[in-house]
Amino acid sequence: MQFIYKELCPNDGNDITSSRLEKGLVCEKCLPDAHAIRSHEELIKYLEENNLIGGKLKEYKELEAQLKEFEEFSKILYESLTPAQKSWFVKAARNESFAITYPTGLGKTSFGVLLALYTIYNKNEKKVFFIVPTKLLVLRLSERLQEIADKKGLKLKIIKSGEKKENIINSLRNREFNIAVFTPRFLISNKDVLTSSEYTGIADLIFVDDVDALLKSSKAIDIVLNLLGFEESIQAELRKIIKRTSREDTEAKTKVLEEIEAYKKQRKIGQLIFSSATTRYTSSRLRLLRYLLNFEPGSSLEVFRNIKEVYKFTKNEINDCIKIVKKLGEGGLIFVSTDKPSDYLEEIASKLEEEGIKCEIVSGKTNAKKIIEKFEKGEVKILIGHAIFYGPLVRGIDMPAKVKYALFVGVPKFKFSFRIFERNPLRTLWLAGLVVNFIEDFNTRRAILETADKLKNETQKFTPEALRALAHIEKVETQMRIFELTKKLYDLLKETLKDENLVRKLEEKKRLKVLEEKGEKFFLIPDSLTYIQASGRTSRLYYGGITTGLSIILVDDKNIFEGLKLQLNLRSELFKFMNYKEYEKEKEKILELIRIEREAIEKRDLKKLKELKKLELKTALFVVESPTKARTISSFFGKPVVRLVKGLRVYECVSDRYILYITATRGHIFDLVYTHDPNNGYYYGVLKKDGYIPIYSTIKKCNNCGAQFSEYLKEKGKCNYCGSDKIVDQIKTVEALQELAQECDLVIIATDPDSEGEKIAKDVYLAVKPFAKEIKRAEMHEITLRAFLDALDNLRDVNDKLVEAQVVRRIGDRWVGFSLSNIVQQEFKRRTLGIGRVQGPVLHWIVENYKNSKKEKKKIAVFHTKINDIRLRIISKSINIKKRNLKNILKNIKIKVSKIKKKQELIKPPVPFSTTELLTYAIPRIKASSDKIMKLAQDLFEAGLITYHRTDSHYISYVGFEIAKRYLEEKNLIELHKQRQYGKKATHECIRPTRPLDRTELESAIATGQIRIPIQLTPQHYQLYDLIFRVFIASQMKEAKTITYEISFESLKVPINGEMKEIKLNSIKLNIKTDENSFAKIYSIPTYPQLENIKEGDAFEVEDVQLIKKKKALFTEEEIISKMKEEGIGRPSTYAIIIKKLIEHGYVFKSPNKQALIPTKTGIALIEKLKKEYKWVTDVELTKKFEETTDSIEKGERNEAEITKKLDEFFERFYELKKPTPIDTLLA
Repeated sequence: MQFIYKELCPNDGNDITSSRLEKGLVCEKCLPDAHAIRSHEELIKYLEENNLIGGKLKEYKELEAQLKEFEEFSKILYESLTPAQKSWFVKAARNESFAITYPTGLGKTSFGVLLALYTIYNKNEKKVFFIVPTKLLVLRLSERLQEIADKKGLKLKIIKSGEKKENIINSLRNREFNIAVFTPRFLISNKDVLTSSEYTGIADLIFVDDVDALLKSSKAIDIVLNLLGFEESIQAELRKIIKRTSREDTEAKTKVLEEIEAYKKQRKIGQLIFSSATTRYTSSRLRLLRYLLNFEPGSSLEVFRNIKEVYKFTKNEINDCIKIVKKLGEGGLIFVSTDKPSDYLEEIASKLEEEGIKCEIVSGKTNAKKIIEKFEKGEVKILIGHAIFYGPLVRGIDMPAKVKYALFVGVPKFKFSFRIFERNPLRTLWLAGLVVNFIEDFNTRRAILETADKLKNETQKFTPEALRALAHIEKVETQMRIFELTKKLYDLLKETLKDENLVRKLEEKKRLKVLEEKGEKFFLIPDSLTYIQASGRTSRLYYGGITTGLSIILVDDKNIFEGLKLQLNLRSELFKFMNYKEYEKEKEKILELIRIEREAIEKRDLKKLKELKKLELKTALFVVESPTKARTISSFFGKPVVRLVKGLRVYECVSDRYILYITATRGHIFDLVYTHDPNNGYYYGVLKKDGYIPIYSTIKKCNNCGAQFSEYLKEKGKCNYCGSDKIVDQIKTVEALQELAQECDLVIIATDPDSEGEKIAKDVYLAVKPFAKEIKRAEMHEITLRAFLDALDNLRDVNDKLVEAQVVRRIGDRWVGFSLSNIVQQEFKRRTLGIGRVQGPVLHWIVENYKNSKKEKKKIAVFHTKINDIRLRIISKSINIKKRNLKNILKNIKIKVSKIKKKQELIKPPVPFSTTELLTYAIPRIKASSDKIMKLAQDLFEAGLITYHRTDSHYISYVGFEIAKRYLEEKNLIELHKQRQYGKKATHECIRPTRPLDRTELESAIATGQIRIPIQLTPQHYQLYDLIFRVFIASQMKEAKTITYEISFESLKVPINGEMKEIKLNSIKLNIKTDENSFAKIYSIPTYPQLENIKEGDAFEVEDVQLIKKKKALFTEEEIISKMKEEGIGRPSTYAIIIKKLIEHGYVFKSPNKQALIPTKTGIALIEKLKKEYKWVTDVELTKKFEETTDSIEKGERNEAEITKKLDEFFERFYELKKPTPIDTLLA
């Protein structure tokens, strides 16, 4: 199926077909004969020879030429550039400022040197600045620059720190230099000179080789910005408004930012490159970089690991340690548990020395830096230290070629008493996370969670390295808040842990262990944070991906080890331990792989690494549709570098196999245009010519009135509705994606796994195809690290069948909606009205149901009685009594039990949710609209807390089964576990949680920072999560045995107008007993044990009675949704939208109390009109058959000819051709 995209030709910006874009070609005007071209090179050659090349294609061609030239220039250092270096150059060639994300020591500085020399090589007048941390590095870098320049025959004038200040200043003032190499100290000591207007804009390029050295002083950033071309007045103005949040302040900020953009266009602004994206410092000055230079550095998080994790129970840790080290050899780090004294480390060191193994202890008493350098040189074979989170051995080593294994002597533990205040904010949060779920007192628990949440938010203002520094310094003014909150939370925990019952529970649940030493109580807690950091030394990122590591724990305490595993599983589902016997079987294979990898890294043997499938890290653009989803995925990597490309936010991260640029399309990019010219075959954006060709243009949104449209109908650049020029056009997103695609080896499109997501994927694919080297589709059914890695392992092509189904569905909606809208608007004199393909039948149901409910029905009586403190409603059969007789009925009346039928029943657990069940269950329980429920579910999905929420499947994956099993094991309910599958494997699975955490545990994990999500959850979010979680877990548990009573009542004989009348009563059925050893433990069944002793003949007084008319109940939202599914119209993704549209159009409203759907006069009148003249619109058959057709297209059961035939049938039978709608009237 072919489409036309307006103004998307990469060469001249004219209209182009999807088939040409798919081949990476240009439009017919630029290239009349598409068959004559077989490659990108041939296309460029043809366009150049015919003097036709232009637009983005010309820019791309020039960029490719520059890259080839730079690659040739770089051969003085490298045989070939890495994919990352190529990507950096593309950014640099566009004069973008950016931060480099890459493992340490693998070519960042060399790239900076080559870029500087290449810049001068091309344009000798360019001025390049290098900022390095020390004078020694100034000398080394200057020598290196000069050496390479000499080889290239380049004449350089280098000025540097350490020379006479007078000479340096003169050279700067007279612009008599090519390259300046300075330390941050030099910049700061000459601040008054370098921030003067004389030096504003002197720098064409500033390359910062150590970000942290520069950021130690905010003054250094001010100097750098001045050298780049930003006057102090601009910086000061931006600093004033950068923290403003009110509406007036936002408007002021917008105005200043517009002034900054104008300033940048009028002046030469230099380029800033940070050679490391990880920084331990935070400063408001860093935010200036985002506003002035469109990027902001971040800090990494060690998530990706390829570690063989082993445990061994031991009775003699030291002997086992020595034996294992003898087998494993050099390259090991030994981490001794903190509950063991320093003498223990010395004993291990002594015994290793006796065995001829050179080792040294790293501690606060030794020169850690010097010892680690000796280890790197091979002078020391093994390093030994305590397993301390901020210890130099745990965090200070990054040696992919050197470190092979980590050996833990004792499970890593955190030992503490409350005698000394703990200053570490992260440790205090972590402790709160362990304890809070076991606190029964509501107020105490709430106080801890609220304080933890505030502290967590405060810690997010700091990088991990900055928090490490804070834990070791005295309180200063700017850090008061974080210390106050840490102290407050610590004091709350201290008081809580005085409760012996609580401590006993924590011990039972393997959360901690209590020791008594010299009359003082100590707590031992598994230290997962330290284990992750320490074992992570063995598996490091490098140019070939990530090294294989080995971690062995000599377990000295089984319960502490079990607690460690529990903590690790909470943080990530990727931790898997094998016992030592299993390891022994695979040992030779593991050690050989580790050895070969290290040798290949040491020699930079790319051939060997390729044999090991350790290829160079590729650069990949990872595209999703939701900004929240993009933030969630980027959060897997810590605090990523943020970059703005044409207003599009891009998160730059490093995974184990890709350098990722993660961004979001912000929904659909394209939609059908409005062109309606039947004489020339155009029908509301679809060209009827040799089939049907939909015509697409980018979506535009008006920031003034909120209107969204795809085509300008009055004046280009102005809103069709209000005339405002404040328009956000998705063409900017297209241009940004095209630029990003040029930087990358691969484009991965990971939009939602349904037909809507597939259409967005196809649009992105076609938009970037002329500029991308390779494009793949990824499917993520949940937004978790595990699902992300699985998606990368299972890349596929875009599914054109899903795309075609979405397009056909969209065409059908457009034809029905637009063709009838004018009729509706003229009939009711309201230009905002319309009716859709699915809305018609649904509105018809609501109207007919309402009419039926108004018909007179027989009366019934509702008797309110109280039996053993249980209030019951007993309903009569139809009666004929007037209200004025109610009082007579009430006098001395009693209801008598005539018969009790007792029965034992087996109740099956609930089925896990599909979208339909989610809505029908959640609407009455959460008391929210279907639209609101879907928004809450969308948030939970994008935050990585539930699986995809638009699904008609009940299937459960292996991961789902494991989550249920783990949760029940943790709660000691494993005997109630009963694994069940619901349905066959489909595109999606059921809606389920992504972690074995119930609501209480999730709330505390988020509050204490154990789980980080990019949105703030509301009570309604937690309510919905709780419902999804309990239903899912219950679905994997045993059935519930219940005892039910069916209670019948004697007929009432009451005097009415002098004669006795009989009122027959309906029986009631109640659960009297429920076996709690079933799913009822998680998902409760209403039970009335108070009625167990009721017997036949018992009589109960009536407290009140109501006389009501029995009539057909009005539809509620959940009932309409169930009916839509039952009738086969609408889709999981549109159920809520359909109801919302009917309410927005004013056809339906909800009753205040019961939230029933009631049609308005307009809605009723519209249905009457449609039934008379356009009955097919209100008929289910149209939509049902149409949905069946699109479903068959999705499944690949229709070829293009059949699709065209079906569209013909639809067009001829249902398209309202007689009364074409003038498009300007339709959208006015």
